Amino acid sequence: MVAGFETGKYVADTTRQAEMFSPPPTAEDAVAGFARSLGHDVARRPPRSPT
Repeated sequence: MVAGFETGKYVADTTRQAEMFSPPPTAEDAVAGFARSLGHDVARRPPRSPT
C-alpha cells in the first residue's frame, strides 16, 4: 500500500462512506477548511453535485 502512495496513483474507495454518511470532502475542500480554521481567507467553491 505504501508503494501506491509513493506513485501518487492511490485513490481511496469512499463509496461505502458516501452510502452511510455523506460524500467525503475532496482533498482541496479539506485543505481549504483547515486553512479557514487557521484564519486564512479562502474562496468557497460551489458544492459538488452527486455523481
